[in-house]
Amino acid sequence: MPIETVTCEVLIHRLDAGLAELHVIIRGLPDDPIRIIRGRFLGPRCPGKDTIEQAFPLKLISTTPEAITGRVLIPEPNYAVESQPFAYHGRIECLHGGVIVQTWTPIVQFRESSS
Repeated sequence: MPIETVTCEVLIHRLDAGLAELHVIIRGLPDDPIRIIRGRFLGPRCPGKDTIEQAFPLKLISTTPEAITGRVLIPEPNYAVESQPFAYHGRIECLHGGVIVQTWTPIVQFRESSS
């Protein structure tokens, strides 16, 4: 299986002061029962600031022939502003038959909506 055909997309599904919900969508894996995803996001991190990082696990929410979708819940997320660019760092692994076929390290920042 060519690795370059496997993709990872991280979407902010919900965002408010009480909860951030991320959806991690993996596409391009063969449709069989030996494909899985695992991972987590760590944060918040902010350059020049001492923070207490927590781990937020990725949990599987759906599997279709086209994609595997996981969810990460981050309670009371820290928003990024220019003076404090808080971010959450992910590590997502895609496995097929117990072998890691791809790893991604996405970084997510949450920003207040201007509307």
